[in-house]
Amino acid sequence: MPTIEMARVDNRLIHGQISVRWCSKLEINTIIVINDALAQNKVQQGLLDMAVPDDYPTRYYSLQGAIDKLPNLSSDKKILLIFENIRDLQSIVAAGIKIPYINIGNLDMSPGKRHIAASTSLSQEEMDWLTSQAQSGTKVEVRRIPSEDATYEF
Repeated sequence: MPTIEMARVDNRLIHGQISVRWCSKLEINTIIVINDALAQNKVQQGLLDMAVPDDYPTRYYSLQGAIDKLPNLSSDKKILLIFENIRDLQSIVAAGIKIPYINIGNLDMSPGKRHIAASTSLSQEEMDWLTSQAQSGTKVEVRRIPSEDATYEF
């Protein structure tokens, strides 16, 4: 089984903060984006890959693809999982994939959500689920980049 270093939830998916700052801080050697629509969209994958240095191979899995493939990746992989929303992360955790560290990045405001940080909005249901993950031993925080302090910890 590979080592999942962190799961980041960010509606921008891959961007410079991810590929430069988080990957180097966590010594990541593989980025996996888990998103049903993106797993089927090679054009969008190519655009996102432009934000990633060649040092970090990227993979794009559907939810079911991730559930099937993650346990079978080689053990030398240090993985950053990226999700567009909390719901997809919940599905992966419910399937038994262990996530030691959940980092929440940019999540836009929408009906039923409230701001908890400058660029992060969550619903009460999402807050409750993240709190339950923290209570079960997972590190859960809102933090834009690793050199900044967390703006919210669960």
